[in-house]
Amino acid sequence: MSDVKFQFDPKQQFQLDAIDATVNLFSGQPRSGQAGGNLWIEVGGGTDEGLYQHALGLGNRLTISRDQVLTNLQAIQDSQGLMPDATLIPSDPDDTSAPAPMNFTISMETGTGKTYVYLRTMREMHAQYGWSKFFIVVPSVAIREGVRQSLRDTEKHLRELYNGEPMDFFVYDGKKPTELAAFARNSCLSVCIINVQAFIKDIDPEHTEEEARRSGNVIYKPQEDLQGKAPIDFVRACNPIVIIDEPQSVDSTEKSKAAIRRLNPMFCLRYSATHKEPYNMVYDLGPVEARRKELVKGIVVTSVREGGLPAGASIKCLRVGYKGKAKTPSADLELLVLDKKGTPKLKKVTVKGGEELDSPKVTKENSAYADMRVDGISMDSGVEINIYGQSHHFLEGQGVGQIDEHILKAMVVKTIEKHLLKEKQLHSRLAIGKDDGGNDLDKRIKVLSLIFLDKVADYRIYDDQGKPLPGKVHEWIDEALSAFRKDTRFSGLPALEHDNTCLHDGYFAQDKKGRAKDTKGNTKDDESAYEKIMQNKGKLLDPDEALRVIVSHSALREGWDNPNVFQICKLGGAQTVTRRRQELGRGLRLPVDASGVRIRDRVINELTVVGAEDYTSYAKGLQNELQQECGVAFGVVLPRAFAELSTSEGSIGFEKASQLHKELKEAEILEPDNTLAQDPDFKAMPKALSQMFRPFSAEIEKILLEHKIEHHVRPDKPHTKLKLNKSILDHPAFQDMWEKISRKTRYRLDIDSKNLIKAASKSLRDHFLVHDISRKVEVTTTNLKVSAKGVSSGQVRENRSEKIDLSERLPDPLSYLSARVDLSRKSLSSILADSGTFKNFSKHPARYLEDCTRLIRHTLASILVEGVTYEPDEGSCYDQRKLSELDGQEVAHSIDRIVNLPVEDGSPLRSLTQPIAVDSGVEHAFAVDLQNRGDVLCFAKLPGGFKVPTPVGNYNPDWVIIKKDSQDEPKLYLVRETKDTLAEEALSESERNKIRCARKHFKALGVDYAVCVTSDEI
Repeated sequence: MSDVKFQFDPKQQFQLDAIDATVNLFSGQPRSGQAGGNLWIEVGGGTDEGLYQHALGLGNRLTISRDQVLTNLQAIQDSQGLMPDATLIPSDPDDTSAPAPMNFTISMETGTGKTYVYLRTMREMHAQYGWSKFFIVVPSVAIREGVRQSLRDTEKHLRELYNGEPMDFFVYDGKKPTELAAFARNSCLSVCIINVQAFIKDIDPEHTEEEARRSGNVIYKPQEDLQGKAPIDFVRACNPIVIIDEPQSVDSTEKSKAAIRRLNPMFCLRYSATHKEPYNMVYDLGPVEARRKELVKGIVVTSVREGGLPAGASIKCLRVGYKGKAKTPSADLELLVLDKKGTPKLKKVTVKGGEELDSPKVTKENSAYADMRVDGISMDSGVEINIYGQSHHFLEGQGVGQIDEHILKAMVVKTIEKHLLKEKQLHSRLAIGKDDGGNDLDKRIKVLSLIFLDKVADYRIYDDQGKPLPGKVHEWIDEALSAFRKDTRFSGLPALEHDNTCLHDGYFAQDKKGRAKDTKGNTKDDESAYEKIMQNKGKLLDPDEALRVIVSHSALREGWDNPNVFQICKLGGAQTVTRRRQELGRGLRLPVDASGVRIRDRVINELTVVGAEDYTSYAKGLQNELQQECGVAFGVVLPRAFAELSTSEGSIGFEKASQLHKELKEAEILEPDNTLAQDPDFKAMPKALSQMFRPFSAEIEKILLEHKIEHHVRPDKPHTKLKLNKSILDHPAFQDMWEKISRKTRYRLDIDSKNLIKAASKSLRDHFLVHDISRKVEVTTTNLKVSAKGVSSGQVRENRSEKIDLSERLPDPLSYLSARVDLSRKSLSSILADSGTFKNFSKHPARYLEDCTRLIRHTLASILVEGVTYEPDEGSCYDQRKLSELDGQEVAHSIDRIVNLPVEDGSPLRSLTQPIAVDSGVEHAFAVDLQNRGDVLCFAKLPGGFKVPTPVGNYNPDWVIIKKDSQDEPKLYLVRETKDTLAEEALSESERNKIRCARKHFKALGVDYAVCVTSDEI
């Protein structure tokens, strides 16, 4: 068994955007602190690298003003498409009822790598500003262990990225208080991970020494080993940057906010997918955007139900009769009523005829009871309830909706079946162990499933001697595996080569005797379960490791996830409700293969949720959670959805995105309530948009469609499958054509480095925007105050503002640019020098480097495309034999992008497949027109794997067509790209460059290639 090592991609743009946005909040901050700063005490003198020296060690310091930070924040928010804030939170740093001074929010959907982002942000802040003291505050043991494992996993990767710079990290342990003293004195990048519970109790800093000793919290107790100081004194003196992981669970109360403030943070960075208080949003990657960009798995809902009710709904008739002097009968029902926190609880409710069960009066708007109504109450027939249009009668004692044991067993069986079906899908799709005729075991993808229990005893019980025995869920899993071994669908699956008992196991907290027990997931006994699962995370990804099905009570509901979880099953009665997003978070990450490389395949990347809730109820409940937690509503398109549309001048930003949003409303593509129109006319949309936005028509259409909830959550129904038209595949003309168009080419770049430097320098001169910032810093000197209570600030002796000379305290521009642009340091140095813009570097270093990166990339792409030449090479870029694999292949497109071609009686199907998956309305109309043209012998939508190499990225053409001549003979072999305009200037820069390369590629092969809007232009 091997431990699969994750391969981290350092160039994922969405992660770089989050990192850069956060680091650039402090543009203008000098790296060296020798000019002074907020020195609390006059000891020694300044130190290098953004630190200051204090009596207890070294601390961070921020020298730029709050006004400058706010200016930076507003510019970042505009570029991200966020509404710029007018003030920093808190507006008054001295407000003791507010959160700690300066809070910034980074919102990232679960599964998109927020931990990696903040770990790398720490590294970047250390590299650019010299800040070295970081505190990561977490809400639970589970998340703490997850962060610790992430630090281990990324340590080598991040050291390589940052020139081998060491980092010291540790988990705070109340039994080792001296570690905080070492943290304060350490001069290298230092990180402490701490549970909020470790310092939330007894947080009164005014405790006397005697009171502190009586305190139950070690961090506030003076220690003899620390010269009578408390561990918290060392933390406070460091002025740490505090990273709050899941702030909605960390500092959601006044007491927890006060505890964070006691750490004396320089500022707080808040990372979560579900912020309740989004202070000063810096970056926001929500669930809609994450799925739209295919950064997380899609969600498939498999329902196992009985009685016609969704989970979260239960009906039982307790009484039918007259109350008091009432002349009409009423009924007492036992229903799941929402409490103040929105959690359903069983409660007796009195109802009368005509009442809606999801009303505020009855169930406090429990959406699970939508479309259910009391139609009548009779002493003879009981209470009549209309459920989804069907009448149901309940006498006293009768009910429906409780999940019985046979339903729970059916859910387990369905989970195992779905697991094996996913194993089969990956086994056949990737031909496990085979890659172009080779034998590459690293291409295998391990499949994992999670089953959550209400009680540990359902999986593991103990006899009188303490010997573990299988519980009912354990037996159900074994029975299901044994039954499916006889199923011919699963013959030959490598997973089934292992014994049943090796394929599943439980991860539970243990008591002192080593026996599994029920817990809430936040006890000391849970730590063993967390450590076990975290340490084995890499081993679980090894396809040769037998364990596939993981059973858990509470330990894995937060803080742990595994990218290869493809199935999640929640067992439990209707009364037990766990947040959908919490459970989904365990399996949303994109999977990795056995070499640790991420898999980006829309068909593979789906997470199946097995439960007793139907699709409609699940989707509605998930939508409600997203609305409450993130302010996100599927189908509602806001201006910021378009803010990342990119031009050579950068993203269009908030203001232009708002203008585009307005134009879409005027064109009736969007409704007044910001929802997508019922039948939007995408074909006419380009003409309705101003010239500025027409190049983005295809991208705009895609963004709009991907805001539908069906793009993110779908019922468990078979994918649309392609049927191969073998008469076309076997036709000699098609075979000849395919042999010609699929030949490989190799390209050569003929680039004059002098011309490249000259062009890039000119681009910087012509388009560079000068950004200037105030270069004043605040200098405060205070008396040192030392007492039994610790070290603290005393009387202010001096407070002034002064200008500083930062000519020798700026980040290395060549290191920054060479990490983002594929040019040598020598070429980059020449470009900066020849452009004459380098004098602006010191005015605003971060902005200068951002603009340089964008403009040099733009120039480099244009030069590469102009200088590329192609020539035929041996071999094929897409083997014709692979076309046979299209037969029965699943299509991962939304329903409105699947084209079932009309085939009239007597007319042949001209397409290679039926149906066809397309990407836009233009492609949809083009396919139908080709089918109806008599002069077209056949056509095919080129598979996604058909790639033309270009120096600006691989290119996938749209169509291949064989057109007949006047004698009805195959004549022309055509490759076509469909766009909504023929004007190149109306296309995006990336599209233009790839099309220019494609022309050269196909010209080298002697194949006719062109861009067209309609079939009349072929």
